[in-house]
Amino acid sequence: KPHYTDVRIAATINNTGTAKEDVRIEYVILSPAGNEIAKKEAKVTINVDGAAGISSGTLVTYTVKYANKNSIGLNKATLTFFYPQDSVPVRDNKILTTTTEVIDLGTIGRGDSAEKKFTAYVIGEQGSVKSARAQLRFTPSSVVTTIQRENYFQTAITAVPAPISIEAPQNIVSGQSVTYTVRIKNTSEEDLSGSRLRAGYPSGFRFTSATPTPANDQDMWEIGSLPVGGAATFNVIGTVGGLQGERKTITFTLQRRMPDLGFDAYVDVEK
Repeated sequence: KPHYTDVRIAATINNTGTAKEDVRIEYVILSPAGNEIAKKEAKVTINVDGAAGISSGTLVTYTVKYANKNSIGLNKATLTFFYPQDSVPVRDNKILTTTTEVIDLGTIGRGDSAEKKFTAYVIGEQGSVKSARAQLRFTPSSVVTTIQRENYFQTAITAVPAPISIEAPQNIVSGQSVTYTVRIKNTSEEDLSGSRLRAGYPSGFRFTSATPTPANDQDMWEIGSLPVGGAATFNVIGTVGGLQGERKTITFTLQRRMPDLGFDAYVDVEK
């Protein structure tokens, strides 16, 4: 016999206790062999679109489209957008301090549809996949239950404009002096202007010296313009203290200045 899979049902109930208006009914009927016999699509839809493949540090615009195909309105509707991990969200030419954005939609009328756009600089290692997710929450008319619909979009990091390599010992004794050699090479097809390197030191790290000399705070170096094929090398020396078996991680991030976002606005390109 056919069997049901992935069944999600929600309905508006009238005073007599019978279904008056289906708000969201979605099902698929499969044969024993797994072949689809019939299906019914949801009446409230949400879709996310963006760039399928990018170079790390690219500005990506995501378009979220939602629609109410019911014959009743959807009240208290909110749209929540979850930016990809490690991304730098931008709204009105300003960098946001959060990677989650919530928009109050109010009431979505019957048959209404609309779209919202979300923009962010997306970074990651070459070959990684970054996911953006959109969530629509609403309460159908005459119902107290909140219903949720969501969808997501995945973007592949197909290239890194300036890969960072780090050389350092894997095992040390607490208090030992360590030299970190950091190399950056511009493998993209354009010059990287307004660039800088920033270090993130672990607990127990004590800075000793570096070449070239940091611009400030012992953790930032101004690179300026890195031409196509150009490279830069940095040596950071310090001592690392900790307990036996404890792991210490140091990070180096390449950033670029974005004049459109403010005089001192930098976004990550590679980490």
